[in-house]
Amino acid sequence: MGYVRIVNNLNNQQLQYQCNSKGDDFGLRSLPPKREYEWGFRVNFWDITLYLCNFWYLDNHGVFAVFRDTTDFLYECGGAHCIWKAKEDGIYLFHIQTKEDKKLHD
Repeated sequence: MGYVRIVNNLNNQQLQYQCNSKGDDFGLRSLPPKREYEWGFRVNFWDITLYLCNFWYLDNHGVFAVFRDTTDFLYECGGAHCIWKAKEDGIYLFHIQTKEDKKLHD
């Protein structure tokens, strides 16, 4: 199993996002401040499991992979549970084993 969690740590601002994979599209969503959204899925053994997300906050926009079942990507997450945190200065990936946030996107 794989998991992705999105956490809105923005100060009093909604985080808009849209996430999808080859077989899933969650549509455009809005996450209130200090809230989070998580989903789980089965990892595809015959193909690379990949989830992409578009994020919008005020005039800022970014698109990137939030889950990819490759060794390097799972190492960055600290396992198959990837936790992304939106903060005022960018998007951070939380490493589960070290309990540290690492800024990956402005």
